[in-house]
Amino acid sequence: GIPEEVGVVPPETTWKDLLGFDPFNKTERLAARGTFTSTTMAERLGLKNSQAVNYLLNSDVLAQPAQVIGGVRYWKEEEAQAAEEAYQKHTAEPEVYRWGLPKRERYYRGDVAKVLGVNGERVRYMVDRGMVPAPAGRDSRGARFWTEDEVERLVKQVVRDGRD
Repeated sequence: GIPEEVGVVPPETTWKDLLGFDPFNKTERLAARGTFTSTTMAERLGLKNSQAVNYLLNSDVLAQPAQVIGGVRYWKEEEAQAAEEAYQKHTAEPEVYRWGLPKRERYYRGDVAKVLGVNGERVRYMVDRGMVPAPAGRDSRGARFWTEDEVERLVKQVVRDGRD
């Protein structure tokens, strides 16, 4: 079954010589297939370990790779490039919008505290005592958030009432 042009394979020939990779080395086998694990993805993103990649996946910063076998994620080159772009966008310095904050769909207690010039506990106290209107929304974790319009009304009310 050996082609004529190959002839006799010398005994010192390795799998790497024949295939270009060692089929018994998982990392090399994956690389030859064009896929790699989250550890390599972490290195590409400049992160310390694959747990950071898992955190970014769970917080919806990175899209899940298409291939997951036995709980292990295998990235392809196109997915890795998209993940790198998403990570760069996520870590880029946000453009300042109103109140010295970046434009967001949701403003949390810490954001409102920055706008009002108080700490987060003071904002909680103000909401609990009815000094400022409570936000209407809650996220999937149950944390309250304000929309841009709600923050605008809150700021106007605080300025009008002279409260802090």
